[in-house]
Amino acid sequence: MSRNTALISQVNWLYLSQEDMRKAREIIAAAGPDSTVDVLGLGNPAEKISDLLFPGTSTLHTELRYVIFTPAILYAMKEKGGVPDPFGMLKRKEAELIISLQKGGETTGVIGRTRGEELRYWPSITYWTAFNAFETLGSGYYDRGQVLEKLSSSMDIELVSDDGDATVVRDEAFVSDPEYRAIALSLFKDIKDIRWPDKMDFKLKKKEADFLKKRLHTKYPRSLYIELLNLGISRLKAQESLFDLKPESKDLAALLKQAERYSLFAMGATLAYRWELCRDRADTSKSPKVKDDWKHFMEKNEELYLEWREHAGRLKNWNVDDLSESVAKAFSENLKSFSLMDDKLTTFCRNVHTAMFEEKLDQDKLKKLGRLARDREENMKGNRSRFRDRSIAVPENVRPSNDVQKERYLYTYRWFWGKANALAILEGLVRK
Repeated sequence: MSRNTALISQVNWLYLSQEDMRKAREIIAAAGPDSTVDVLGLGNPAEKISDLLFPGTSTLHTELRYVIFTPAILYAMKEKGGVPDPFGMLKRKEAELIISLQKGGETTGVIGRTRGEELRYWPSITYWTAFNAFETLGSGYYDRGQVLEKLSSSMDIELVSDDGDATVVRDEAFVSDPEYRAIALSLFKDIKDIRWPDKMDFKLKKKEADFLKKRLHTKYPRSLYIELLNLGISRLKAQESLFDLKPESKDLAALLKQAERYSLFAMGATLAYRWELCRDRADTSKSPKVKDDWKHFMEKNEELYLEWREHAGRLKNWNVDDLSESVAKAFSENLKSFSLMDDKLTTFCRNVHTAMFEEKLDQDKLKKLGRLARDREENMKGNRSRFRDRSIAVPENVRPSNDVQKERYLYTYRWFWGKANALAILEGLVRK
């Protein structure tokens, strides 16, 4: 039995935003022991930056064409003048889309391909933020539940004036976008029955790609999407890392530099937390075997931290305030009331940064750094802190194996999804 399996672990809820919590439940249930817990609250600024760099993305997304597919069902229901059960119809049409995509040869990226109609989180849920971001339902923000309620057969409402005159008006579920409407209605084999073609795939058609590109240029001209689209297909494919990009915008380039520094810093702080958690388990374990296991993991995390520190020298003169300033400068027009991080997180980052780069790192200084991480986690979690409730399972990545890959960065700001979406648009633009 390995050291990892010698210790008991179980699935626990992660510390996530409300939106991600709602969307991620089924993924968490199938994922086994958690390994991506934002125990120190460092992820919130990274998520905000990700939203600015790649608006409309989520780590739960698979294929960009869902932004085209799913709102089309809503448009088709609206064309019918209302349906008795829009919630049920949406679910049926999303289930039928699964079949058409599989018949079209799609084997990956099909949401619900293994669970079918038993799926709990359909594309219309996980992609709803993207529908608003790309304004496929028209300008403004639309709530999923309200849209579906208004798509029922009771869309007509009667207004009575002070004189007693009654007027029937249509309570629109959303304001149709003319360009997208044409795209949406052309997707169906039979618009009357809202029937998909027998075979569908994820390749964007030229008019779809053009629609999405224009939306990005119009709504998000400062986003990183624009820089990626300007690269072209071959150059974008060759781009492996977000942090190797050289944006034409000086402000965006400065932000990427600061984002890279923050991701590097967050990895160091997280390694310190993992070391402190292992030290706590080693100090409090009664079983000699389990105590030795935790000491081993503590030593391994210390090794990983020291290795990280050797490559993090460029952080010595870094200041977390520089990150906030670079965001404000790059997206000043979008941030009328925007706060990247609260005062407590800012203070934590400053204190950790100071402790990280004291002249000589010894056990006492590492304990000081670990204590900062511990206090931060306890303040955030309260009685659900792993230091207060030791029955809570420890994430697998706290217990590294001997051949674990060394980690430099904690966040890549949804680079994978942003790059994939930009490529999908560029490839769609050259299709006939």
